[in-house]
Amino acid sequence: MPTKKVKLYIQAKKYNWESEFNLCVDTMAFISDNNIVCVQLNSVEVDIEVPELDKKALTLAEIEQIRDHIKAEKANHYLRVTNLEDKINNLMCLENDTGVNNG
Repeated sequence: MPTKKVKLYIQAKKYNWESEFNLCVDTMAFISDNNIVCVQLNSVEVDIEVPELDKKALTLAEIEQIRDHIKAEKANHYLRVTNLEDKINNLMCLENDTGVNNG
């Protein structure tokens, strides 16, 4: 299996809502901002084994993820359409209950 060099950043991070720092090892060096204090402690390069890319398997995995996304979008839109239809039905019931007509 081929190997790849990866630089790891050893950092202490503390978000504003936390009272203590947490030790983190990441592949990117975070910087402090309004929400987090980051202290760089060390960095190290390591060799890791990486699998060879299988184009067919990756394409099939991508297709499956797109299908899952389509299912989620359909469910989300079905819920929105159902809510709009319910709103129309409720308005029509109110119109019939109050004796208001369309013209």
